[in-house]
Amino acid sequence: MSIKAEGVSHYYRDATALAAVDLEIRQGELVVLCGRNGSGKTTLLKCLAGLQKPSRGHVSIDGQPAAKARSKVGLAIQFPERALFGRTIYDDIAFAPKNAGLKAEEIGDRVTFARAAVGLSDSLLAQPHTSLSYGQKRLAGLASVLSGRPAYLFLDEPTAGLDYPGKQRIMGLLEGLNHAGVTIVLASHDPSFFADICSRLIVIEAGRIVFDGAPEKADLAQAGIRSDMIELARQLKACGFDVPETFSPEELADRVAEVIRRESAGDC
Repeated sequence: MSIKAEGVSHYYRDATALAAVDLEIRQGELVVLCGRNGSGKTTLLKCLAGLQKPSRGHVSIDGQPAAKARSKVGLAIQFPERALFGRTIYDDIAFAPKNAGLKAEEIGDRVTFARAAVGLSDSLLAQPHTSLSYGQKRLAGLASVLSGRPAYLFLDEPTAGLDYPGKQRIMGLLEGLNHAGVTIVLASHDPSFFADICSRLIVIEAGRIVFDGAPEKADLAQAGIRSDMIELARQLKACGFDVPETFSPEELADRVAEVIRRESAGDC
């Protein structure tokens, strides 16, 4: 049981997004795809999920062509809240199980499971998505994917635009789903944020895999990833600030502000 990419290449007009990628992701893994903007990570994610047919090569999921295994796959786009279209949040979360032909009781169970998994309040289910906050919309968008009970979950920048507590909530959710047996593949520009929960880090540069292994910082350096944010975080740590080594300026700013608040309150 696995996802296999064999000789996968993809082209956009004259640009090469992926160049003869060979990759296998085994059942139960939590894999992070990372790389600079334009490196090809989002294109690879879509090809692995069966959403995009590669120009060359082949992708299979559990031995089936990826496009024919869509019932096993859940894909959350970079801003999943943009996919909300139902009259209420319940309708949005119920869409996948309804589309699968499940009975009303089973649909209700799926909605309850997905709502609870993302930590969305039950009182919001009767609300239209236009009345929700940005963070609540993000959770509702993810819940609408989870209600399909996918065996393979693909996410593109799942923490984009969220504050630090929101990112922590998403990370905890993904860790719990993975422990429950869901295979997760996510694309992120900030792999260090997921280093503690992922089993494997894949670095993509110019459409090619340049590193595939354990998520250690030394590996990031070996892969050629450099960041002013990482260097700033290290300087702050040297000055006594308890901050993560992150590629995200938003996360670094949030953590610095959190440290300052704790110190001002006398908690440090």
